[in-house]
Amino acid sequence: MGQLAGLVGLSRATLCRYFPSREAMMMEIFQEGVNSAEQAIERAHMGEGQAQEAIQRLIQELLPIVELYMYVERQLQLEEEYSTVRTEAVRQTLIHQFQQWQETGALRRDLSAIWLCESLFALLGKATRLIRVGRLARHDAPNNVFTLLWGGIVHP
Repeated sequence: MGQLAGLVGLSRATLCRYFPSREAMMMEIFQEGVNSAEQAIERAHMGEGQAQEAIQRLIQELLPIVELYMYVERQLQLEEEYSTVRTEAVRQTLIHQFQQWQETGALRRDLSAIWLCESLFALLGKATRLIRVGRLARHDAPNNVFTLLWGGIVHP
């Protein structure tokens, strides 16, 4: 609860006043995390334009919510009672899009689409942690993530 309160900028006591139980809070966090990810993917319009532009849009949209989404995924791994159907649907949407870009030749094919998606989330997660501790400027993060990711996923 303390870690979560810190993520949302509240005290632990304040957070506890909003929810009648830990389970209710976790369910709300789960729903918000998945909703945010679904909306970010929708706003990125990944099927429009070139892969390079779509990935830049995706990074811009995911960066603000990635810590929440990654928290939800970690909790799902720890607590089996929460449904993973929606989080898996989010992952599959991204994997499918990366596969389509691979099929068109926009991205390299020697790395799996799953690995490319996981790499994207790893870079986003690291960027958000660096922003939080003041080692990366928020306005630099999208370009830094994109530049490193794009350099690794296009044909060598």
